[in-house]
Amino acid sequence: MMDYVPTTSMSLIGVSHAASEFLVMKTQMRHWFERECGVMTVLLEQSYWWR
Repeated sequence: MMDYVPTTSMSLIGVSHAASEFLVMKTQMRHWFERECGVMTVLLEQSYWWR
C-alpha cells in the first residue's frame, strides 16, 4: 500500500476491518435491525480498533 500512495491523487485513510464494519453497523444496519426485526440494538465499540 505504501508503494501505491505516491502514485495516486486519491485520499487514503487507514482503518481496521472492525472499525470500517462498525461504521456501517452504526449508520445503516442498526436502524435496519430495529425496523425489520423489531429488536433494539446496542453497539459495542472496542477501546482499541487495531487488534
